[in-house]
Amino acid sequence: AWERMDQAVAAAGRSRAAAWPMVNLSVSETETDYSPAARALAAMSPIGSNKISLGLSASYEVDLWGRVKAGREADSIGISASKEDLKTTATAVAAQVASVWFEIAEVRGQLELLQQQLETNEEYARLVELRFKQGQSPAAEVLQQRQSVAATKGEMPLVRMRLEIARHRLAILLGLHPTSPLELPEPVVPQLDAVPRTGLPADLIRSRPDVRSAQLRLASANKRVAQAVANRFPKLSISAGYQ
Repeated sequence: AWERMDQAVAAAGRSRAAAWPMVNLSVSETETDYSPAARALAAMSPIGSNKISLGLSASYEVDLWGRVKAGREADSIGISASKEDLKTTATAVAAQVASVWFEIAEVRGQLELLQQQLETNEEYARLVELRFKQGQSPAAEVLQQRQSVAATKGEMPLVRMRLEIARHRLAILLGLHPTSPLELPEPVVPQLDAVPRTGLPADLIRSRPDVRSAQLRLASANKRVAQAVANRFPKLSISAGYQ
């Protein structure tokens, strides 16, 4: 998005340059080699002679139909549209970072709950086995509790995998290598403030940068149409040269 905005700025600079005269400087060299008879008659050097010519020319297009002005205005509006596109991209990236961060906090909480559940299941399994040894619990209850412990242990690698994937996504969004270490604080979900007043739905839509970008690009397209219409008419150029 940054590079596209720089491209729009460069295109606008090119359009602004069209409003100024175009100056060309030419340099040419002509070498003349005389025949031996001519050199003998004229007592010239056998090397011959060189002639260097300089030429300067200037041309200026009179913008009778507004073609140059329309192109300049279209590119200028394109800069504003590119800025809105940049805001859209920045908003999207910020939203993805926040979403991945909340996902990491959620997965960390699940992993902590699973660890607590595993400790509880293992403690209960020991109690059930102790009761089974004393003849107070059937063997089916012991097997059932062991299955609960195994199921909890089986869920933990999947949750850890989700946590690593979320870490990699966050690193990529921050412009880092996926395996770069991230110093993340404890998964404490912040307390959000009250939702601000957004006004009418139409006002909310007009404040979106992608909508503003679409409006600006429509205005730029209208200027391009005016430029294309002006191209149908003859062009008047004033030129001068000196050599």
